[in-house]
Amino acid sequence: MPDLPASPAIAVVIPLFKHSVLVADALESVLAQNCRFPFFAVVVNDGCPFQESDLQVKSIRALHPEMIHYVVQPNRGLSAARNTGIEYALKQFPSVQAIYFLDADNAILPGALEAAYSKLVDEPETSWIYPNIDMFGIKRNYDYSGAYSLFRHALDNICEAGSLVHRRVFDAGIRFDEKMRLGYEDWDFWLTAATRGFRGAQHPHFGFRYRNRGESMLSQAHRDDKEIQVELRRKHPALLSRRGLMRLESSEAFRYAIAFTDTNEVLLTSGNPEDAALLSQAEFDEVLWRNLVVPSKQFMPPFLVLMTRATFDEISQLGLILWVLHDCEITLKERTICSLVLDQTSSYSFSIKPGGKTANSDVLALGRDLVAAIVRDVDTTWIEQLLAPPDEMRVSTKTITVPRQPGLGAAPKGTAAFALLVRIRSWRASRYSTAGHRSWIWRELTVPAPHALYMKVRDAFGGEVVYPSAAEGARNIGFILPIASFGGVERVAYNVAQQFADAGWRAHLFVIGQNHIDIPREFASSMASINFLNGAAFGGWDSNTEYQGTALSGARNSPHATNRIVAAMAWLDAVVNCHSGDFHAAAADLRQLGVKTVAHLHLLDITSFGRSVGHPILTLAYEHAYDLILCNSRQLMSWMHGSGVPQEKLLRVPNAPGHPVDAALRNRTLALRERPLEGNLNVLFVGRLDRQKGIDRLAEVVKQTRDLPVKWRVVGAHVAGDCPIPPSLLDVLEPAVFDSQQLTALFGWADVLVLLSEFEGIPLSVLEAQRLGVVVIATNVGALEEMIANGENGFLVDPASAVEQTVSLLRFLGEAPALRSRVATSAANVVEWPEATRALIDRLDALVNAERASPRGKTAVAATEAKAVLAAMQP
Repeated sequence: MPDLPASPAIAVVIPLFKHSVLVADALESVLAQNCRFPFFAVVVNDGCPFQESDLQVKSIRALHPEMIHYVVQPNRGLSAARNTGIEYALKQFPSVQAIYFLDADNAILPGALEAAYSKLVDEPETSWIYPNIDMFGIKRNYDYSGAYSLFRHALDNICEAGSLVHRRVFDAGIRFDEKMRLGYEDWDFWLTAATRGFRGAQHPHFGFRYRNRGESMLSQAHRDDKEIQVELRRKHPALLSRRGLMRLESSEAFRYAIAFTDTNEVLLTSGNPEDAALLSQAEFDEVLWRNLVVPSKQFMPPFLVLMTRATFDEISQLGLILWVLHDCEITLKERTICSLVLDQTSSYSFSIKPGGKTANSDVLALGRDLVAAIVRDVDTTWIEQLLAPPDEMRVSTKTITVPRQPGLGAAPKGTAAFALLVRIRSWRASRYSTAGHRSWIWRELTVPAPHALYMKVRDAFGGEVVYPSAAEGARNIGFILPIASFGGVERVAYNVAQQFADAGWRAHLFVIGQNHIDIPREFASSMASINFLNGAAFGGWDSNTEYQGTALSGARNSPHATNRIVAAMAWLDAVVNCHSGDFHAAAADLRQLGVKTVAHLHLLDITSFGRSVGHPILTLAYEHAYDLILCNSRQLMSWMHGSGVPQEKLLRVPNAPGHPVDAALRNRTLALRERPLEGNLNVLFVGRLDRQKGIDRLAEVVKQTRDLPVKWRVVGAHVAGDCPIPPSLLDVLEPAVFDSQQLTALFGWADVLVLLSEFEGIPLSVLEAQRLGVVVIATNVGALEEMIANGENGFLVDPASAVEQTVSLLRFLGEAPALRSRVATSAANVVEWPEATRALIDRLDALVNAERASPRGKTAVAATEAKAVLAAMQP
């Protein structure tokens, strides 16, 4: 070996502790390098207690004084020894461009430095070169080939410390952590470099030789694995937290290959349309075969989903595509194939029911491993039964009813199953099929193949399916409902979601425990996605556990239920729980992950015996799990504060009318209120025909006003079933109305709204009536006095004498048109949703911005990784 030139390019750093004999093999392998680039070695004696170590290095160095440098220091650990070698090499030789780390008991083949440094020079975007690991002693050969993946690296340490590192990494101040003395200090080093934007590259023929013995420092690290992993997660929350792993997967590894059966194209995606790759069917077929042949090098998504492009466009426009992918993946945990049949309805509603013919499938999903087995199977009998599958095929078929979308071309129906059979025949006839029936990898795969890494993310969420990724960078907020229909809680949620959407957020609707969703059409565009979370784990109550007399949800005793919720929502920036009892059990886990948790309360229920029950009490049981608790009235805020909720966590979000009204129509309606009454006084009740709404009182008022010039309309439905409909209401009863235009017409017709409830919060019907100048007569319960100033913009009656007072007021209003007009004008000044939600949006903006600026909220991933992985993983 020639003497060291004046400007070496490579330094080999060899820490030495107790390998007094083996270090000679390491040095010999360095001196034997056939390398065009000048190099030298630095041995750092880290306080080795064996005198032989010192003598060994000095004797070899005496033969090669220019090639071997020797530094001795008190024992400070492996990381400190490597850092000393780094500082020595860079300080003594500024020309050094890369440092190779070789442990004293390992070795490298003669071409190792040449191969690694040439690759480092040829790939300026690469900052370190790492090897496969070929072990001697206890023989093992481990394969880490393929394009570098930070996602893969976060899950397993795929880079041996014996790697060649560019000096730009060290110039950035990155060093080995000297506090990490239990092991995995090299893994920590790589993750630190990756967090700073540096990336590695694997060399399949590096020439690294690892001495494998029955006991070693690595063996001890494996025993201390859990303790070290905790420290790694603490140091690298943006990478190793559960949300960090979700981000890494979505940025690097497409989870779905959506085969468009009508265009012969395949969309590779994780759910985010802004980060997807569109391949021709021929290009995807090549990806498939490469993955079957060399899975460690060629990535393919773990799930194949077939549908027409028209079907994809339809369910995407409806906001269902993420849920469809999520639900297919959940189904495939238990079944071999997931089949979805789409049905259309004229109403804006969604529902799921089991059943349907697989031959009519509009969406068909199966896993990559099943595709591989089918393609390699010479017997076609099993898959050819798909059009009418027997039970043993374990095919799941559901029918999903969706709104009919105007303006979209008609999607070809029921073609997915047949299209899969056609593709299978094509794959079996491929020129690649012979290669696909044998293994081409001789080294062991110690980490899962890239297409299987999604399972590691599931493991972090108790084995539950993690939600597909949404748009990166956008602020995402979920609205959680136990029922999605036309009730007051739902309509408030839809309106608040609309305001967040108008403010630039992406709003997502999650309904827990139900198979049906109704959304007023005017709010449909505000929802970026619509999602069901259903199953036997949801909807029950724990009768053995009550908090202040209110039973808690059974989900608190089900890790499956809570993990499902967390896995489905951990990607969100914020969640608003709108009276879902099941969600409470998952709120603390989500908050710990950095999701901002909000409970939105509307009403404190009262039993027939006068005891307080309901969602405010449930929320008190889980108060610590929420960042904010929203109340729609000052009264409810005061009650929650008095019950133990800190004032800083409470925020009033007053209700506003539940549906929009055209401004010109509103002005015309209010102008008509100034005219004298012609004919009867039009009196309206609209709402549930239940005990809470005071139906018995209403019936008595209707009965006592039959001789007055009053025309009644009672519009509603019997929902709770806690009392029969009184006979006096039957001849004035009309079906419930949910459509915005019909509701506007109802309030436009009415002169007076009567609401004689037993208890209330802030009823939307009162606000909707007031907005159109309707005079409201209501019992003085709940927070109605915050909406109605008695005699100014409406009338409040005492519950004990509500019937008598209401009858008197109706008689008086029919005889006092000027008073009725004045009260109507005053009533019309109601709060609208932009004003009602401004403080909430500002508060959540601040909370989310602070979270994103925190260590765990920072995204350490470049958004272009997925395409790079796809392109680079070549056999």
